[in-house]
Amino acid sequence: MNRWIRGAQVFGNALAGQPERVPVLAQMHDHAMFLAGLPASRFYTDPVALIEVELLATEYYDFDVPFLFWDVYNIEAEAIGQKLKFHPRSMPDIDQTTPLVKNESDLDKVKLLNPGQAGRMPQVLESYALHLKYSGLPPVLQLCAPFSLACGIRSYTGLISDIKTRPDFAHELLRRICDDVLLPWLKVQYDAVPSTTSVQGADAWASPPNVNLRIFEEFVEPYIYRLDEKFANPNCRVGGVAYWGESYLKNPVDFIEAKVRVSKNTPLGLLCLDPDVERIGVQVPKEVATKHSVPLILGINALLIRSGPIEAIIQRIKEYIAQGAPGGKLGIFLNSLPADTPPEHIHAAVAAIRTFGRYPLAKDMDALEVKIPPRESFAEFVRRKQQDNPEGYTFSWLDEAHLKE
Repeated sequence: MNRWIRGAQVFGNALAGQPERVPVLAQMHDHAMFLAGLPASRFYTDPVALIEVELLATEYYDFDVPFLFWDVYNIEAEAIGQKLKFHPRSMPDIDQTTPLVKNESDLDKVKLLNPGQAGRMPQVLESYALHLKYSGLPPVLQLCAPFSLACGIRSYTGLISDIKTRPDFAHELLRRICDDVLLPWLKVQYDAVPSTTSVQGADAWASPPNVNLRIFEEFVEPYIYRLDEKFANPNCRVGGVAYWGESYLKNPVDFIEAKVRVSKNTPLGLLCLDPDVERIGVQVPKEVATKHSVPLILGINALLIRSGPIEAIIQRIKEYIAQGAPGGKLGIFLNSLPADTPPEHIHAAVAAIRTFGRYPLAKDMDALEVKIPPRESFAEFVRRKQQDNPEGYTFSWLDEAHLKE
């Protein structure tokens, strides 16, 4: 059994309520690129570079499972003609000043003419194949969810104005995004990886204060369900992820309940992120997750991991595990690690999770000491992996890399 399959077992058992420890995973595409010293123009266009570096970084930090990620909010928009902005040291971004859909006459542009061939879609398909080849794990398929894609090609301000002044137009835009863009793309993705079991629609735009609960229930939820119903694949279900912002609401429970509904088909279950968890406490999402018997993933503040100090990182993790881990079904997520996060902060976070998250849980976590083992640099790790390479990585991207020593 390779480390990837072993990690997936630990992760799956923990979220099913039979944990040996609290598992950890991370969203770290920009940070992985930083470790490898690759330009964004290579990292976000070369699937070999992206997958090999993300898997290497996952192993370097001893995360339990890889969290395959790229600029997922851009792929479909770019494929139908939306202009992007490319940055030298971070992921590409949609140019919100020049939306593809400027008025009603542009609705016919919302159609994917060459599913799997347009834009960087071939790169996504190759990334899935490489992920499966190297890890032995079928990847979770990735989409930009309907509401967030509408924000990308119509602009956020344009879509909210439509919702307020001409809701029928907003609904028509979302229907076309589902039926004419995402479903054809989803079918091509599934044909490429038929062993996969779920699809995640990234939907961070559909979060408070960007939206209120009424907008979420009328313009977000129904279109996630529409994708799942029309895809009609009992072996591979569609759900939405990356919702945040419940701490902006007077009653955060109502929005957390909505998150449970819309995320029920994703492997992560209920995902609640800092700073929301820091503001409302662990018990609020814990009680909702327990009520619905779904896993709870708590996301640690990316700025805390980046800025530290290490003592504060360890304290935050101790508090979250002490309150969230009893009964099992808990995972820790290091969400959207900034590129220049010090590796020693991440190693400390993982050491803390391993110390406090071991089952049976310690009755007095204050009595536990977090020992952070000395670690080689990422550059030394990569050189060692070149000599011991069971995955069969090509390391072809080293021609442009400046590895972090």
